[in-house]
Amino acid sequence: MIAAAGVTVMRRDRALLRDVSLALAPGECVALVGRNGAGKSTLLKVLAGDLAPDDGVATLDGARLAAWPLRDLARRRAVVLQHTTVAGAFTAAEVVGLGRMPHDRLDPAAERAILRHAAGHAGIAALWGRTIETLSGGERQRVHLARALAQVLDADGKAADRFVLLDEPIAAMDLAHQRATLGLLRRVAAGGLGVLAVLHDLTLAAAFADRVVVLADGAVCADGAPADVLDEALIRRVFDVEARWLAVPGGGRTLVYAGALA
Repeated sequence: MIAAAGVTVMRRDRALLRDVSLALAPGECVALVGRNGAGKSTLLKVLAGDLAPDDGVATLDGARLAAWPLRDLARRRAVVLQHTTVAGAFTAAEVVGLGRMPHDRLDPAAERAILRHAAGHAGIAALWGRTIETLSGGERQRVHLARALAQVLDADGKAADRFVLLDEPIAAMDLAHQRATLGLLRRVAAGGLGVLAVLHDLTLAAAFADRVVVLADGAVCADGAPADVLDEALIRRVFDVEARWLAVPGGGRTLVYAGALA
């Protein structure tokens, strides 16, 4: 389990996070939502072990993240940032292969199987030979998702007791790829992968997540099942918009926002 307990992060005299606690279990999909500046990306960096909190502690399996050897930590958790820059004319295949760097190399057939699983899950087989600089923003994001999966998947395409942390993974994608990406994360999570994703679309967050954690002004203001957490009163209070949940044909629900655009 990856967890934050009582985490506070200060910048000068401002608290980016205030006494935040959150746990991510293997096999669980958690959506982290909130307004811009609420502290979502900061919390993800703390949980990844890339940012030390000023107070509180972040742990993996009960041990402080700061105490984990970097290579061991990289084998257990992968991170996909909102903006990732790769310098040079690397192909998509080469970028995905970077995910295997923390691992002792398996035999070539096993390594190819892992890369094949990762590419298949992320739907990038058609991009395999293209250079990263020729891809759209959404295509690049899918390549980096495949790189993260290559970092945590085993040769059978499973990732039991491992974790992926994603900062706005679908922001640059079209509607079909947004839904496909969140669907693939749920399928891989069924094999034991813990997934934490920063999301802005509340309809997709509700469909994707086992739990939704809502941040406001650097603090957790709600944490629970989507149907319990994302009610219309909370959306009004946290996001300052009027919205209504409507049932959709075939099951599920969608948010409809009131009023014309200002």
